[in-house]
Amino acid sequence: MSDANQEAPKIVPQVQVAKPENKQVQQEKPHLIYIGPTIEDGRIVQYTPFIGGIPEYLKDVIERKPEVRELFVPISDFPLAQMQMLQQGTPLRAAYLKLKGE
Repeated sequence: MSDANQEAPKIVPQVQVAKPENKQVQQEKPHLIYIGPTIEDGRIVQYTPFIGGIPEYLKDVIERKPEVRELFVPISDFPLAQMQMLQQGTPLRAAYLKLKGE
């Protein structure tokens, strides 16, 4: 074989790969639904979904009525939580009745 038939070696340029920065991944805030009774003259309405967790504007209500927090449940848990809220003797049922005034 002659040297003319041989191919010249290919030169591959080196590329520097950027390393990912050490950033914390923000956790998604949960999507919740309020399953308690409508309270505070409609300020919190039963079955209202809340995207991104419990809003700050309800902080004062939760401070006065801590049961409210128990009645915010992940939307994915809604069917089970609804059944528990309707069942006598469960914590969700007790929180619901306390807010309803029964």
